[in-house]
Amino acid sequence: MKATRGATSATLKKERAMRQVGFPKTILPLSEVIGAGARFAFAFGVLLVVAVPFGFYPSAYALLVVPIALVQLTLTTGVAFFISALNVFFRDAAKIMNYVFRMGFFLSPALYPASFVPDKFRPVYDLNPFVTLFDAYRAIVMEHSMPDWSPLGIVAGGSIVALVLGYLFFVRLQKSFAKLV
Repeated sequence: MKATRGATSATLKKERAMRQVGFPKTILPLSEVIGAGARFAFAFGVLLVVAVPFGFYPSAYALLVVPIALVQLTLTTGVAFFISALNVFFRDAAKIMNYVFRMGFFLSPALYPASFVPDKFRPVYDLNPFVTLFDAYRAIVMEHSMPDWSPLGIVAGGSIVALVLGYLFFVRLQKSFAKLV
């Protein structure tokens, strides 16, 4: 979420550079996402070390975080491309997205297991891709087990679609960025 928020305003922060130098504008949101990915990798390493005193010892399953993080990175990049392009035209998009992301955080099983959600709400609840991602991370780190790969595959497919559509949307609109910022 932090990567997408940073990427949302990246195109506006670099308006002077866009007017003076010709460069691929896709670098702006992409750099924010890559930076957040590096911070995530470092934080995950710290999590594994800090978890030991609490009885959560790293296992070989911890290596499975790589494909799950790649799915999350793909989804984040696609959303970042879309929203950062939209923010150039509608300046309030960044502010609105802060509320949307906050609501999405509380609707994701970050603070509670997904099993706490009543069964009648599960079909709608499971549409949130972060439900699948958080469950996969929880299975690896806390339960030392394999994540459920079938919903993760669906999220991976949706993430690839989001990346392609977000990229195409961004590239199509980037010609207008220098005129508007």
